[in-house]
Amino acid sequence: MSLYAIGDFHLSFTVHKPMDVFDKRWKNHVVKIEKYWKKKVTENDMVVITGDHSWGRNLEECQADLDFIMALPGRKILLRGNHDMFWDAKKTEKLNEMFRGKLEFLQNNFYIYEDYALVGTKGYCYEGKDSYEHFLKIRDRELERLRCSFEAAKAAGYEKFIMFLHYPPTSIGEMESPFTLMAQEYGAEKVIYSHCHGEKRYDDSFKGYVDGIEYKLVSGDYLNFKPEQDAQWQELAKVYTEETGVDVTVVTAASGQYETTLKSEMGKSESPTLFQVNGPVGLASWKDYCYDLGSSQVYKELTSEDFALKDGDKVAGIGYVIESYGIIYNKELLSKAGYTEDDINSFADLKKVAEDITANSDKLGFSAFTSAGMDGSSDWRFKTHLANLPIYYEYKADGIDTTDAIKGTYLDNYRNVWDLYINNSTTDPKQLSTKTGDDAVAEFVSGQAVFYQNGTWAYSDVSSLGDDNLGMLPIYIGVDGEENQGLCTGSENYWCVNAKASEEDIQATLDFMEWCATDDVALKAICGSEGAMPSGADGMGFVTPFKKNIESTNLLVNIANEYVAEGKTPVSWNFTTMPSEQWKNDLGSALTTYAADQTDANWDLVKSAFVDGWAKEAAAAKSK
Repeated sequence: MSLYAIGDFHLSFTVHKPMDVFDKRWKNHVVKIEKYWKKKVTENDMVVITGDHSWGRNLEECQADLDFIMALPGRKILLRGNHDMFWDAKKTEKLNEMFRGKLEFLQNNFYIYEDYALVGTKGYCYEGKDSYEHFLKIRDRELERLRCSFEAAKAAGYEKFIMFLHYPPTSIGEMESPFTLMAQEYGAEKVIYSHCHGEKRYDDSFKGYVDGIEYKLVSGDYLNFKPEQDAQWQELAKVYTEETGVDVTVVTAASGQYETTLKSEMGKSESPTLFQVNGPVGLASWKDYCYDLGSSQVYKELTSEDFALKDGDKVAGIGYVIESYGIIYNKELLSKAGYTEDDINSFADLKKVAEDITANSDKLGFSAFTSAGMDGSSDWRFKTHLANLPIYYEYKADGIDTTDAIKGTYLDNYRNVWDLYINNSTTDPKQLSTKTGDDAVAEFVSGQAVFYQNGTWAYSDVSSLGDDNLGMLPIYIGVDGEENQGLCTGSENYWCVNAKASEEDIQATLDFMEWCATDDVALKAICGSEGAMPSGADGMGFVTPFKKNIESTNLLVNIANEYVAEGKTPVSWNFTTMPSEQWKNDLGSALTTYAADQTDANWDLVKSAFVDGWAKEAAAAKSK
């Protein structure tokens, strides 16, 4: 049984209350909730939903929303949010009686997960919307309810706690509050909260580890409506400990907080012996902490040196997850257009096919490409993944693997493929900023487009078309010899070993890494999918670069492997050398501007963001 948490559904089956005013990721959010929930959560799992379930003002108006929640798999425990008008705080017991066996309501009571007591209340923080005196009155009432929850669990004999709130544990800018002090008083291991919507509010309170307690934000839009779980690595660590007697502790950072959490943990007397970096840029901050893995057994288990992260001659990191991306295509639609995959072996071929489909789209009933959405859920496909191609070929031509001053040698090729995407798609290029990643998926699986740029991780999104109907092509950009090019394959996940740890701890860490790379149980858990964990829970579904990697159930992964077997050269992931997130964002903005008005002047903005922006951000990174 796994424990999940997510909050702020803001359902409105009866009361019309659109949420996309906060962020475009709220578009079709109910569909996302159901999709990701059913993908992750089983009937045996437990989910704490941290408030703001419905916009209904009473139980009658909320009934359809609660019915939706009840129909989802798993045991559901609800926390009261500030918008949950159906929930009279004085009548929680009545709700528990009314929904017995269907929903459970957390307030003044507790629930049990393994040897943990789950405690919680709505909470309250100061947002400047009421008088400070009124704030204190409500906050103190919520503190009393939270203490009742803790004390009830303590009286029942529980000593391990996970604490849930709807509101953040602190007011904006605070590093301490009566809620955090109570968490410390009772020894809570985690504090889970929600309420914050939109990127401007995600940092209203802290996340990651503070005073030994892990704080997690689980607002639906923050998680893109995916229930959060780190149970798989925890289970695998437990299995290893049972087999070897060696204790392994796994610390998982909150989404987007890895660097912050790592800095905090490295500052402790017992710092991590195994940590992760995302590539050369991430390595720059931690290279002095990286033990040379060149003589390790796990390094010898790699299928290619391309999956080792080097600092000069030192092997600073080992990639433990590899992924591939390219152009996923619908075989049936491609055939209806009069072509097969054998007809596409270069950019010229792809251009011919795409433009022919566009010329006949009215008759065919579909377009060449899905919309190249440029909102935050989709723009990474183009400002990062597509932009990798001109970087890769420039590095290859110059015999380098990183630079502080990109030249933009292949930006004309980048323009050509971008033009092809946006001018032969389901959507007017002027509308790209309004299109999301979900729109692209929907267009592809509903048969509105033949081609969809994405990676092996998207298999579950497109698998409904059937394996017989799915294929994947390299991203061609019109470079000599590209007919021998494979998919873009690489990693943003590198294991590093803390060189400042003791020799004994370093060796124990190397042993654990070798076990993960070679042990049948570990590899099944890491690579497998449904029921692959020793407990019977779903596996991680990764593809590893190790010699003993097991065959995948993911068709797209197997296609990537076939390209390698055919002798095609994979395109390495050089986007890990991009100087900053700001560089990516500026490039994405320029691409969007150009799409809406495809002039040379606007493409010059793209060039400037690419070349000048790179030099600027690289210099800024070095000055820190």
